[in-house]
Order: sequence, then structure tokens, then C-alpha cells
Amino acid sequence: MDAKEYKKSNKRKARKKRFSKNKYYYIFVVAIIIIVVAVLFISNGFSFDFSDKKDKNNVGVETSVDKLQNLTIRFLDVGQGDCIFITFPDGKNMLIDAGEHKENRDVIDKYLTNGGKKVTLDYCVATHPDSDHIDNMPYVYEQYDVLRSYRPYLKSTSNRVSSLTEEFNKGVIIDSKSKTNIYADYLNSVYNEKCEWEFFCDSSDFTNSVKVKDGGEYKYTVDFMMPYIEELNSFNDLRQANNLSAIIMIEYGGKKVLLTGDAEKKVEKLFVEKADAKLADCDVLKLGHHGSNTSSTIDFLNFVKPENVVISCGVSNKYHHPNKETIENVINCKADVYRTDIQGTITITIDSSGNIVFNKEYDDFDDKMLFFDGDEIKLQAEKINKVKQKAA
Repeated sequence: MDAKEYKKSNKRKARKKRFSKNKYYYIFVVAIIIIVVAVLFISNGFSFDFSDKKDKNNVGVETSVDKLQNLTIRFLDVGQGDCIFITFPDGKNMLIDAGEHKENRDVIDKYLTNGGKKVTLDYCVATHPDSDHIDNMPYVYEQYDVLRSYRPYLKSTSNRVSSLTEEFNKGVIIDSKSKTNIYADYLNSVYNEKCEWEFFCDSSDFTNSVKVKDGGEYKYTVDFMMPYIEELNSFNDLRQANNLSAIIMIEYGGKKVLLTGDAEKKVEKLFVEKADAKLADCDVLKLGHHGSNTSSTIDFLNFVKPENVVISCGVSNKYHHPNKETIENVINCKADVYRTDIQGTITITIDSSGNIVFNKEYDDFDDKMLFFDGDEIKLQAEKINKVKQKAA
């Protein structure tokens, strides 16, 4: 063996000796890595999510702020539809529905832009799959940063839409080109935004705590009260989509605001039968289904006992909302009335002491008009539209 080969042989022996000496150390390190990976695997429900989803740490959190904000709820005037923009005391934002028709997007942009900067939507809720509630949702997801999305669970006995709803609930992408459907467009927008999402239900409730740096702690609660899970099968069908509506109670400063989407008499009856005490003595109630006679029964209103009601509907709409019967029920419960068709965007502010202030975009009308039904408003439509156009 020459000197060169002898040198190589000694190097191999030295490496072998070092490995032999440290092999237990290497085995120990590998074992630790395996244990850590196994623990993480089990804690994640035997799965890992490598998708590019946005962090959902905006639910049930504690926030420190320099200055406490008021709870601000804006019922946007998007014509015949619903769009509610909420800013919470910690500065977080929630959008509930987005109305329909492109011409109403300017209204959304007006309120969702602050100092020329678009707001972040910490929560975005689609109450149910009707076009007058979610048609503009794809635009919202395209234009604004959405962190968390809430949507209804859908089920259908109709062959026409059963495959669509099955895909919707699985969270699978639906090609909107082959199925031109607002649900498909909405789902695609949620997916493309890569935000956290869930089907809303009773367990979706959350309470956020707000600590002011110079002292004081305040809490607000968002309570998804419906649908009751045990009753879902009785009306969970696209043909009864209104009764899928998210019913949301917001509490702050000892005040309660109840938002009912398009929930109808069947759902209202469930509330009354269950005698859910949370609903009693509401400070603000958004009437279900734009003031239609399919909602807002006298039994429900007497149970909720709202001090103020908000009706979101369009001027001279083809459905004749609000219905005469509904207006009579509201008069009987002696609540103050606010309407987007007459007064434009309605803004409610609630401070930490529970003081409520209502602001109306237009205040140039006789208060008697607030108790006109849809047919009576048609006679005043020209006057109302002239005031709105002049203000714009």
C-alpha cells in the first residue's frame, strides 16, 4: 500500500470511528424530531393545512387600543337589498351581505373607504343565497382584504341545484363559466381570497375584549342565533333560502341589536316557542325580508319588543315592500321606524355607556311617510328620488 492509499484508509477509519462514537447522539436527535412531528400531526387532527389561508386570530381575542371607538352599524342604501357595515369598538370591521346591481357598488366603496384607504374586513357574512344579498359579494372579495368568511350550509332536494349545493358545501371550486350562478361566483370569490371560512351556526358566536391603554376593559358579543341545528332539515332547501338566514345579535354597552336577514314567520315562530330570552327587549331590530308580510308577525314583535326598527328596501320596489300588514304590526308595537328607501343610509352609534344615536342620510321628509307601505311610497317615489339625486 503506497502512502496515498494509506492516507485515504486512515481518513475512512477516522470517519467511521467518529460516527460510531456519535451514533447514539444522532439516533436521539432523529427520535426527538419524529416525536415532535407526531405530536403536531395528532394535534392537527391527523392533517396539515399547507394552503395559503389568512390567519383567523380575529375571533375571540383581546385587543389593546389607545382610544375606544363606538360601535357603529350602517344600513347602507343599496336599493332593494341588504348591506350592513359594522365597525366594532376595537376597530375591527364586519360586512353583512352586499346587495345587488353594479350601480350600488359606489355606495359600498363610499363607506368601506377611510381617508382614501380601503378598510380590511375582519368578518364577512353572507346571510343566505339570495341575489339581493350576495350578488355584489364577488366585487367585495376582489376589492377588499377579507380575513374571515361566514356562509350558510345549503341542502337541496331539487335536481337542478343539488350538485351545485353539494359542491358549495364541500368548499370545492365551481366553474362559474359552465354554471353561471351567483352561488358559484360567491364561492369562487371566497376561495380566491384564501380567507378562513365556516358555516355559521350557534357555535360561531364570539366575544372580543377591548382594553384601553389608560384604563378600562370593554366587551362586545356577536351571537349567531339561527338556524337552530335541530330544525335545519325541516327547511334547509334553496327553495326556502330565506329561512337559512343568519340571525345575528350584537351586544355592546348593555344594548342589543338584532339582525334577521330574510328570516320568515317559520323561523320567528321557533324563537317565540323556544322563548329565547336573549331576544327580549331589543334596542334595534332590522325587520326580516325588507318588511315583507312573510316576516315580522305581531307575536314575534311583541316577544322581541324592539324600541327601534330598521327597514332596508328600495324606493317603489316591485315587491311592494314594506307590506301594509307589517307596517301595522310595527305601529302596534310602538317602535320608532327608520327606512333606507326614504332616509338613505341609516347609521347607528352606540357608546360604552349604551347611548344610542341614529343618523340619517336624508332628513327632508315628513315622519308620517315612515309608516307608509310600499304602495303609498310609490306615490311619493318621484319626490324621494329628486331629494336623493339633488343630495348626490
